[in-house]
Amino acid sequence: MLHQKITTTIKSYISGKLQSFARKEDINNAYNQLAALLQIERLIHQNTTYLPLREWAISPDAILIILQELSYYSDPIVLEFGSGQSTLIMASYLKKRGCGKILTVESNKMYADLLMKNLKHQNLHDVVDMQVLNLKNVLDAENNNSSATYDLQALKTSNKYDVCIIDGPPLQYGALARYYPLEYAINNSSHGGKIFLDDSKRENERNIIDKIRSKYRNIKVSELKAEKGLTMFNV
Repeated sequence: MLHQKITTTIKSYISGKLQSFARKEDINNAYNQLAALLQIERLIHQNTTYLPLREWAISPDAILIILQELSYYSDPIVLEFGSGQSTLIMASYLKKRGCGKILTVESNKMYADLLMKNLKHQNLHDVVDMQVLNLKNVLDAENNNSSATYDLQALKTSNKYDVCIIDGPPLQYGALARYYPLEYAINNSSHGGKIFLDDSKRENERNIIDKIRSKYRNIKVSELKAEKGLTMFNV
């Protein structure tokens, strides 16, 4: 009842205050993101703090979809490429449930250290294994160009993963930067595992999806409704 009252109030406020200069789809998106945030807050530890899920960060509606997927597993094993606020939120959710582990991969050591410091401060570090991998150039012979991606040969793990999130490397590292961690996730997922590719409305990600569809014809690909695009691969 309280949640319904809050969301109704938010929708009324947005409609009343923003309609003079925002498009209808902008108002609806703002409402969807705020509603997702409210649901996230109910799922994680009460005192968890994280930065706004805006700009380069994963959107609230996308991370909510991932949390809902995690809820189907009694002891989920998670692989994440591209650490950030999603790491904090997933760790808080799993900590609250008392189950699950996250292996998160980051290329920026300074950022990884800051994030791990934050996880320790919030007593969430025991849920997370942080590995920092250098980026290396990989040549795409088909198109004669290269992308910088994680040095996956240096990744120390032998697990099969129930849920994987591909949210790195960043866009500036090349058209296929996220293709290689996505392919790694496909080859290291548990039976029936789910892989989520964030930012899948972008041209680079669309091309990566097409490349995966062509190579892995038995994998089911689903386009989910999220602000920046979220594509799910069912292995």
